This record gives sequence, structure tokens and C-alpha cells, in this order.
Amino acid sequence: MLVLDNFEQVLAAATLVADLTTVVPALGILVTSRAPLHVRGEREYPLSALALGPESETLPPEVHGRSPAVQLFVDRLRDVQSDFQLTASNASIVAAICRKLDSLPLALELAAPWIKVLTLDGLLKKLERDVLLSSTSARDLPERQQTMNATVAWSYQLLDEAGRPAFRRFGALPGLFPIDAAAEVLAGRERASDESLDAFEAVAALMDKSLLSRSESSVVTTCPLYYMLETVRAYAGVELAAARERDDAMEGLVRYCTAEAALAADGLIGPTQLEWLDRVREDLDSYRAGLGWLIERGRAAEASDIAWALLFFWLIRGHATEGLRWYEQILNLPSLPSAAAARARLGAAAMLHTHGAFDQARAHLTAAIDIVHQSDDAEVIPQAAWMFGHIEYAAGNLLAARDWFTQSRAGFRALPSVWGAGSASNGLAWVALASGHGDEADRLVNEATVALRSAGPWFLALGLYVRVVLTLQQGNPDAAAALMRQSLTRVRESQDKFGIVYGLVALAAAAALKGDDAWVARILGARDAIRERAGSSLIDPMLRELGERTERESRSRLGPDRWAHAYAEGRKASIDSMLEDIDRAIGRPYRWNKCLCDRVVITEGNSAHGLGGFMTFAKYVFTGAGVWGIVVLTPLFWLVDVTGRHYPSPTEYPHFFYGFLSVAMAWQIAFLFIGSNPLRFRWLMIPSIIEKLGYVSMLLIFYSRGRIPAIDAQPAWPDMLLGILFIVAFVKTRA
Repeated sequence: MLVLDNFEQVLAAATLVADLTTVVPALGILVTSRAPLHVRGEREYPLSALALGPESETLPPEVHGRSPAVQLFVDRLRDVQSDFQLTASNASIVAAICRKLDSLPLALELAAPWIKVLTLDGLLKKLERDVLLSSTSARDLPERQQTMNATVAWSYQLLDEAGRPAFRRFGALPGLFPIDAAAEVLAGRERASDESLDAFEAVAALMDKSLLSRSESSVVTTCPLYYMLETVRAYAGVELAAARERDDAMEGLVRYCTAEAALAADGLIGPTQLEWLDRVREDLDSYRAGLGWLIERGRAAEASDIAWALLFFWLIRGHATEGLRWYEQILNLPSLPSAAAARARLGAAAMLHTHGAFDQARAHLTAAIDIVHQSDDAEVIPQAAWMFGHIEYAAGNLLAARDWFTQSRAGFRALPSVWGAGSASNGLAWVALASGHGDEADRLVNEATVALRSAGPWFLALGLYVRVVLTLQQGNPDAAAALMRQSLTRVRESQDKFGIVYGLVALAAAAALKGDDAWVARILGARDAIRERAGSSLIDPMLRELGERTERESRSRLGPDRWAHAYAEGRKASIDSMLEDIDRAIGRPYRWNKCLCDRVVITEGNSAHGLGGFMTFAKYVFTGAGVWGIVVLTPLFWLVDVTGRHYPSPTEYPHFFYGFLSVAMAWQIAFLFIGSNPLRFRWLMIPSIIEKLGYVSMLLIFYSRGRIPAIDAQPAWPDMLLGILFIVAFVKTRA
């Protein structure tokens, strides 16, 4: 066995190595090098960075401590601070430092000595400013390994004249990037050729030198993604600035971002919405770099185009705070074109709406509409009206919200914009629901669903929440939970951080209806954790009141200690665990909770009423009918002799009499089943109505023909009343 170390310094001698293997076939040669030898018989074994656990602030220290990167860094920290311990308070910071240093052993060793003069927090902040920080390294290390800057510089100097410019230019690409972005950055101010052969060659050469890596996954499987380690990219950025090429490279990056954002604007409201959400996430670092550079140079129109195209990404993926920051920075630029100003204001209003800042959102929308009316931007006007509708609805102004949504729907239809018209119908459905018009809300949701089938799952989910609330009003928590299961499945696909907050409130109400207060606490814990991470607020007044009422009642029943324990569990819950909870809960017996069934409404005067009251009415009617029937019929089982002796005609066939009583008693039990859940057993209402009215009809017919005395016809009147009440209950509990 022959071992050759650091062979990248003498790559020209690679043919000699090949000759050795030919002359001495039994000889094995182990070569370490930053570049392959490219000889026959060579097998490459890339050495990756040390493994690091998932990025999470809630993982216990023992989980972080099992990762090789953290273990090495902690060992090196103890070399300079012998009493250092990994604890719950510092484990996530240690993991973040390892991640910032790409888990590279040399980088970890060079960073550890800084703990003598900095805290862990201070070291992390310093790395965020300069990942190539210098340090006092071990004197027995080669000079090229005494700082990360020297280590990467050594590799840079080994590149040829064609490789160095490409290495520098790729320093302008933060995070993951596809070959198209690489080609644009290499081209700079000149548009890249379609074939991008230079980019492929440059990428291949840098990968050969271990200065560029290929990502293991990509949303578009036919389009691989590449990345530089943070330490390598930082050095490339230094060389890019020194060569005065940064502006030229950034022009190429901006051109790539502008083209991709235009495609994303369509993709985010189409059938490929899920794919485009992930594609934008993959390119997010590039978008951030491009937006920052454009704003630095006062190029407001281009920055506005990119930020506006990503509007639904900011909303869906919980980046509303970031989106608002970009829109506000654009609005602060001088000489802002009218079209750019209108869209930036509309985007800012949308982000402020998620934060519950309604007054600020109204101000932006009012200004946007004034600008748009001057420029006659037909696309922005209905979107502004749509957003105004959401803001007025959230503020409790239902009449104003209805007017804005109606105006928005008309504008979208005139464009035409199918997704816009469907979204406006969804808004009108929420207004109808809050006004107590369940039938109208259901009709509007159906209309919206048809229009939004091709707009992406996120838009459909917003309408699905209306159905969940309608089902809760009808007193059927199992059906509501089943609908939420469908919604959570879509949330898992889209990684929605906005609409899910609303859905989880409705799911908590369903859990309360089933009497599972611990489940309520877990759901609300998950809701609050998602809301805090996304920086959003629960702005729907109807659902906010429902959530507060549900939490208040469940907390009082469960007690502070059990509530706190279940709530903490919920804060750590995943979508999968919530789906499992729903699967276990559906079909399980539950107790009726009248307070939660009577829906929370926002009223304009006293005209609003809801289906929850009719569900209560149906429960009382059928439960009362069943109890009344059992009380009346039960004694008759022991009175057959008296009944048969005194009532003409005498009972000659007692088994017929007992058969009649048994069938009648079975109907009373059926009434009790209907009363326990009018929605689930609503199908039994029709035969119940037929039973009551049929019995009444026969009694009246027999009495009119003199076949029974008046005393036997008297049960017709209470049963006729019950039959009429059954009909009312059936009609009014329709979804």
C-alpha cells in the first residue's frame, strides 16, 4: 500500500501513479487530493462534512451531542475551556455555530479558541459577519491550514485562469442555485446563451476541485442544484469584490431572479402551486440577494416586480414579516414609479393584514387605489378591493366587506381571472357565514370551489374552513374533524403557515364538542407555536371568539396543570401527529356541548341567526319525543289484560298487541339516536316523519269511519304536533 497525501500540489504526476499500478499490479495506492487524478482505475471517495442533526431550538442537548460535528467542536472547546458542558441553554447555539462553519473539521478547530474571548452567542454573531475569522491556530499546522482564509486561498490558487473568474462569480450566488443562475452570473450584464456550455464546464471544473457541491435533492428533478460551502463562498465573495466584478455578477443574478419571479407569479396561483412554492424556497436566498442589491441602487421598479411576484409565497409559507420589510424598503425609495408604488402598497397591506394592523393596511390600500385609478391598472384594482374586503371583514364591518368582495368579484370576472373571482366568492362565503346565512355560505363555497380547482390547494383550503365551521354549527364534530384531516393533508403538502391557524381553531372546537379537553389543549398549543414562528395573528373575529371560548371552557374543565402539560405537548406536535389524533378521535363517542354548538356570530343589528340554534332545536324535539314515547308506552307492556278487557274490541291476539308496542318502542329509541346527533342521523328523520304522520292518518281515518272510539283517536293530536316539529327540524338542519 502506497499513501500519497495532498496530491493536488503535483497533479501533473498523475500519469506516474498510473504507471506504477501497471508495473506493480498488486500495489494499492491511497491518494488524498482536492482534485481527482483522472486516471484509469481511479475510484473517488468524496469526504463530506461531519454529520449534524436537524435544525431545531427545541432538541435536548443529548440529541445535539450525538452529532459528530458537535462532538468535535465540544472537544476543541474543552481544549481551551476544560469545564465546558453542553447544556439545554447552549446546545442549539453550538449546533448553529457548527452549521455556520459547514461542519468542516478544520473550521471547527480554528473557531474553538475564540471561546477564550467571546461567549458562544458572540462567536455566532461574529461568524454571521465574517465566517473567515482568523484565530491563533496550532503552530504545528501547515501555514495554509492556520486560517480558513488561507485554506480556501490555497485551493483558489490551484485553479487555472479560466476557473478563477467562475469561482469568484459563483460567490454572488447565495444558497442553492441551478445551472441557469450560474450561466447568468457568469454572463453578467450580457445575456447568457441558451446552451450555457460555459456554465456547465465551470461547474464541472469547480466540483472537480471540491469547491462546489451538488445538492442531493431538487424540486425539478431534471434541473440539479449546486452550492458552495459558506466558508468557500465567503472567500469567493472577497475575491469577487477585489476583482471589482461584483456589480457585473449581480446584474446577472438580478436578471435570473426577475425571469424566475415572473414564472413564479403564474405558478403560485395554478395547478403546480406546490412545486412553485418549493422552487421559490430553493431560490429564496438568491431573491433576497437580488432584492437587497436592487434596493441599494434605488432600482425600485425591478425590486417591486420581484417582491410582488412572490406575494403568495410570503403569505403561504409564513414570511409575511419579511415580505412587509421588502415592500416598505421599496416604498421608501425616491422616484418610485406609479405602478411599482401601487403594487408595493398592495403587498404591504396584505402583509399588515396578517399582523392585524388594519388601520395601516387601509392606508396603504387607499393610496394604492388612488394611484391605480390614475394609471388604470385593471389587474390591481380588483385585488385591492379583494384585500379591502378581508380587512373590513376582520374588523367586523360585514356590510362594507360584502360590498368590497362583490366589487372585487366583478372586477376579476371582467379581466377575466378565475382564481380571483373564486377567491372573492370565498370572501363572500365568510361574510355570509358570519351573518348567519349558512345556506348562502354553502352555495358560495361551492361556487368558489369550482372556480379554484385549478388555482392550487391553498386557495381551496380557505373555502374548506367555511365547511368545517358549518359542520360544527350542525353539531357534528366527527364530520368537522374529517374535513380538517383533508385540510391538514393539504397543509402538509403546501407547508401553509397562514390558513392553518384558522383551521386549528375549528379543529379545537370539534375536539371540545367531543369532550376531549386534553386534545383541545394540544391543538391550541400547535396553533400558537405555528402562529409565533410565522409572526401572524388570528384576525378572523368569529374564529377568534370561538377559539377564546373553547380555550376558556376546556381549560376550566381540565385544570391548570393538565392543561399546561397537554398544551406543551401540542407546541411540539407535527402535522402527522395531528392527523393521527384525528384518526383516533373520529367515531369515538362524545358528549354534547350546547355552548360550542351555538355558533359565534358577528351581527349587524339583531338579524343574525345560525344553524347551531336549529341543531339544538332538533336535539330537543327528537330527544323529547323519544323520552315522551318511552314514558307512555312502557306501562302498557304490563297492562295488556286491562286494555284488552275494557277497550272494544277485546284483545283476542295479545302477540299482535306486544308486537305493536315493541315496534313503537323501537321508534322511540330511534328518536333518541337522532336527538344525540341530528346531523349524523338526519337520514332517519324522513322515516320518523312518515311514521308519525302515517300513524296519525290511520287513526283519523278509522275514527271517521266509526271503527274506533274518540278516546282511541286522541293520540293523533300530540303525534301530529311531533310530526310537524320533525318536518321543521329536517328542513332547518339542512347544511
